[in-house]
Amino acid sequence: MKIVLTGRPGSVEKRPEVVITTMSHVAAIPNLASGIPIPPQIPTLYTIYMTPNQWALVENSIQDPEDKLHIEGVTAPDPESNGMAVFVGNIRSELMSLKHHEAQLAAAPPKPPKAPKVEKPVADPAPVSPTPPSAQPSPAKPPKKSRFDDIGVESVVPKPSVLPAVGAGVPPEIAPKLSELYASANLFKQKVASILAKPKDQQFGLEMTQKLLKNVEDEIAAIESKFKK
Repeated sequence: MKIVLTGRPGSVEKRPEVVITTMSHVAAIPNLASGIPIPPQIPTLYTIYMTPNQWALVENSIQDPEDKLHIEGVTAPDPESNGMAVFVGNIRSELMSLKHHEAQLAAAPPKPPKAPKVEKPVADPAPVSPTPPSAQPSPAKPPKKSRFDDIGVESVVPKPSVLPAVGAGVPPEIAPKLSELYASANLFKQKVASILAKPKDQQFGLEMTQKLLKNVEDEIAAIESKFKK
């Protein structure tokens, strides 16, 4: 099992083959789920074993009272101390890590400044060449289909050349729309009458035409209620 210890060491015992120090820790009471027991609030003693070379890396730095050791290693129960034994694999101090990071930043080549943005000149619009006299004019677009063509009104039903007049009180910009709605309603009524005149097995499109007629009549009623008095 790997363990990571961070903190100040206790007393240090130097031997020819090994250096021994200690750390102690009291588990904080975390916000555990219900039913999990609270960790014991007595200190756990960690006896740390490292080589003289490992200790030499941090010995001078740890003399600073603000510095801390960062130790990584494996752990096992230590019956002699009734705690845990930690066998160091890697050791460093926080100040050493900070200085190393600052040295890396200083050695890194500075980033080149960004080149200033150069505005591209706006090109003059290309001259429009006149249309050659011999060029043929483009064919005219076909006229837009009206709602009367969409529902298949027979050619015997005349389309009004003059839109029905609207009453007073309707603004000039609304009057053409209302006149068109009047004409649409009349044609839908004629279409319904034409379909009803056929045998029942040939009354195709009756329900749809009746719905279209109702929609137009609802539009007319909404406009008249708003403007006509």
